[in-house]
Amino acid sequence: MYHGDDLAQQQMQAHLEADRAISKMKDNKRQMDELGTSIARLDMIVCAMWELMQENGITTDALHAKIDDLILRRKQNIYSTVHTTCPKCGKPIQESTKTPMLGRCVYCGELVTFYPYSDEIKGSDGTVVDQSVKDEEEEVPEKEEPKPYDVSDDLGF
Repeated sequence: MYHGDDLAQQQMQAHLEADRAISKMKDNKRQMDELGTSIARLDMIVCAMWELMQENGITTDALHAKIDDLILRRKQNIYSTVHTTCPKCGKPIQESTKTPMLGRCVYCGELVTFYPYSDEIKGSDGTVVDQSVKDEEEEVPEKEEPKPYDVSDDLGF
């Protein structure tokens, strides 16, 4: 009898794990579909922007030159990570991964907007925060040679 109960419990556990796996696969498919829709939407926006640029005199050569410039700047690491401070309390703040272009200060709760391709960040009250503060390498002072320790001072010789 006990083997039958163990077998039934193992089968039930296997079915639960299979159901969880199927549910996770459905969630992943839904997320991939949403990403595909977002990419298609962005593709249409970029296409429309390019057509507007062409209508206003921008040439394909100018676009290619700009792309080459961006590639060169990326190689040179010009787009490095910047640190932003909260306009309200001055503490460090990061852009949210779940809600891009927004961040909330974990210290005071201030909602901050991160604008793309801009050097400014605005708090919920419209206050502009300087985003151009980057990590600066601190100068490390040269280490001095340690002086030999004289034991006779401790022993009173």
